[in-house]
Amino acid sequence: MNCTACNKKLLKTNKYCTSCGTERINLDESEELFDNGEFHNDITPQNRNDKNIKLIRIAKKSPWYVWIIGIVFIVILVNVLIQNNSPQETVKGFFKALESRDLNKAGEYIHRSLPWDVEAGKRIGIPKNASIDILNIEERKVGDRAKLKVTIDISPKPLYGPNPDNITIDLKKVDGKWLIYDMQ
Repeated sequence: MNCTACNKKLLKTNKYCTSCGTERINLDESEELFDNGEFHNDITPQNRNDKNIKLIRIAKKSPWYVWIIGIVFIVILVNVLIQNNSPQETVKGFFKALESRDLNKAGEYIHRSLPWDVEAGKRIGIPKNASIDILNIEERKVGDRAKLKVTIDISPKPLYGPNPDNITIDLKKVDGKWLIYDMQ
């Protein structure tokens, strides 16, 4: 065994190094310090899981900008999900579906308590060149309910009623999705 300070050879019986006077570390203590060629101290635990250590090493090796990009991506994703689920987006989607003559798609924006007969709508028909332009939307939202006053311009001009027309639409949030449950 060698001295830990000056690296001179020590006899098994020597308690101190004859060269520098450093106290000899007992063999029992050195066995506790070294385990399969790996040095252990108070900072690195002896009973560790190699998978956890690998994950920690990967996380430590990742540059800071990777973490920033990940956080920014999550924030953008949450904002997109929130932005696309608003009462105004629901009303715009409803009128866009009507304009494209897709009554099934328009029915997805209607609350199930309202009667929505796709077949009757197809019999009445929407003109092929129909367009619905939303001129203005005023929103009043309280909790999971919203009331929108929508001004729309329909072409070709309807035979009945005014154009542009003012419609009051009541919406209700059901399972995180805004649905139309009343129109006047």
